[in-house]
Amino acid sequence: MKKHFLTLCLVCLTCLGAMAATSVYLQNNTELELNITYQSAGRTLTLNKQYGLPVKYVPAYGRKRELLWTNRNSGISNGVDFWHYLTVTTGNHRLRLGVKLNGNWIGSTMWSEFAVFAAGSNQASTQTGLQSNRSIHRRTFMMQGKRYQLSMRMVYTGGYDDIVYVLDELDYNPVPGADYANPHTLNVVSYNLYGLFAGSICNRHAFAAKRLQNFEVVGFQEAFDNECRQQLKNNLQASGWSTTKVTDASGFPEDGGSFIASRYPIIAQDQVVFSSNNSCNFTQANLFAAKGINYAKINKHGVMYHVFNTHLYAGSTNTCQEVRRDQLTVMKAFVLRKTGGKGRIIMLGDFNIGEDKQNDLRTFLQAFIPAREGPMPYTIGAENVYGGDKQKLDYALFWDYTNAADAQLYEPVTHFQRTFCPRATMVNNANQGENTEWRDVFADLSDHYPVYGRFVYNEVAGQKNRALDGAIPQAVATPIVGTAAHQRATQQVVQQAIDAVAIEVFPNPIQHKGRLQVKLPNSLQKNVYFEVVSVLGTTFTPQVSKSSSANVWQLDVSHCQPGLYVLRVVGANKQQYTVRFAIN
Repeated sequence: MKKHFLTLCLVCLTCLGAMAATSVYLQNNTELELNITYQSAGRTLTLNKQYGLPVKYVPAYGRKRELLWTNRNSGISNGVDFWHYLTVTTGNHRLRLGVKLNGNWIGSTMWSEFAVFAAGSNQASTQTGLQSNRSIHRRTFMMQGKRYQLSMRMVYTGGYDDIVYVLDELDYNPVPGADYANPHTLNVVSYNLYGLFAGSICNRHAFAAKRLQNFEVVGFQEAFDNECRQQLKNNLQASGWSTTKVTDASGFPEDGGSFIASRYPIIAQDQVVFSSNNSCNFTQANLFAAKGINYAKINKHGVMYHVFNTHLYAGSTNTCQEVRRDQLTVMKAFVLRKTGGKGRIIMLGDFNIGEDKQNDLRTFLQAFIPAREGPMPYTIGAENVYGGDKQKLDYALFWDYTNAADAQLYEPVTHFQRTFCPRATMVNNANQGENTEWRDVFADLSDHYPVYGRFVYNEVAGQKNRALDGAIPQAVATPIVGTAAHQRATQQVVQQAIDAVAIEVFPNPIQHKGRLQVKLPNSLQKNVYFEVVSVLGTTFTPQVSKSSSANVWQLDVSHCQPGLYVLRVVGANKQQYTVRFAIN
């Protein structure tokens, strides 16, 4: 019996020795490049025998890199301290990750910590102190002018715990602040949400809504789960966003899962669903989902944008490639039908077209492909928990005009595409029992990464010399239009309004630092109120004086810069009219 007991003890000690190591991981959820250096303190261990340093560099968006492994018993003396320090450097800033081991009769006790050092300082700006539990410990700090968060947690493994550190950029927002007020820029995103088979769909969609709130327009694909999609829409709408309907048609077991969301009003929408094609049956979504194209006409401060969003069939066979070409042809026809081939046209989507076949986008869709920038060149596969081949399948495109005059008028003058990688960080403190996908820190929000496109346009051609007379009852403050088709439609409304209420502004255009004269009908002579609105939405009340001419008022607009403006006239009956005028 004693012999059997000793044998059992030896087996247990052998098993303990086999798993007697701790790994230290760092996940980089930022665009920063991180360099790693090592230092020890206290009693030292033997490199590559009792501890190892697998990597010395973590790239932008690097997922779960093992920085250190350390033995927990071999070479560890009872009652002796052993320290591992990993210094993470980016620019002039340092993060110090610390691991302390204290030897026991068998194995060792472990603590973890971290400290953050500002540029050029040896004094920690924030730190955790030594921790020995599995709770999440976080600290927020400023670095390179942005807010970051470093998190730390010990993770249960069945043997000795591992340690995981995560670096996040908080409030990720690449959109320049001035863009929100500028009607001639648009910041768009295309995002395949992976909302069909993967777990934690509603959680991932909720994180996505938070990560995307700083952009202006988003084209979503694969939002198949009805409940989770509605929650996503509700979250966006609670922040003031508008959304289109989801692509759908009878005869399909599943809707298309794609829609457009905009922080600006969607004044018109439409959709086309692709015909089912059994010859390209690479995925069930190809066969069962009503894939197609969303269209949204978006009014950003009076300038109209035509945004299209699609999800083409997947598959690498020649047959699937031909199916996608047919779908691009359908999309091109839809674009022409909705826009007349004029205007600021943007096309988003998971096109399932790799870099080697992207010329199809030019040939069959008449798309211009902006250059990709940023540290992540791929939109699927790279550094992603869901795996897959590294590919570029998602795009933010614009219409490529063949006419030089149209190109100058309607194409952006600067443009780019940029992949970014939103992730869920440590989401709870539970030790066991969670969905393993969300237990730790390694969850991407989708198998695809979102693609961000920024498009900067010229001001509407000729607006400084355009005299747009006419009064529109109850018009919005900034009805400046951005497409020829919309201009024609607006002019018809203007003419109808002129027939009802004759308001004249002259001269129109007026010279810079001049005075605007306004002739009102008799019905608007008493208790009238004037307000001037710029194309950026800035509103002011001009100084007003009555002219010697009958029914004519003079407005001082001398401090206004050259450009296009709207004069709002409010009568005693609270009826509102707007008249457009230009300053040269």
